[in-house]
Amino acid sequence: MLKESHLIVKGCVQGVGFRYFVKNLANQHNLVGYTKNLADMSVEICVQGPEVAISSFLKDLKQPRNPIKIDEILLETKVPSKLFCEFQILT
Repeated sequence: MLKESHLIVKGCVQGVGFRYFVKNLANQHNLVGYTKNLADMSVEICVQGPEVAISSFLKDLKQPRNPIKIDEILLETKVPSKLFCEFQILT
């Protein structure tokens, strides 16, 4: 069954290549959705795909490379209301 996880990631996640890291991870796990910077210096991520792929994505997301530093991840999982065709970096 298709699932969607919506995340807000806080920490040192803007200006350090984090959205590109997220896009590469999503592509590795065959997930679709988007990521974008938020005004409060956090990053929003929405991924859609099989639950097992999302779980693997989340595990890998928690192991970023320097200088990315994650302090907190707020997570909500639900059934998608809108379907995406690819993973995009939004501005």
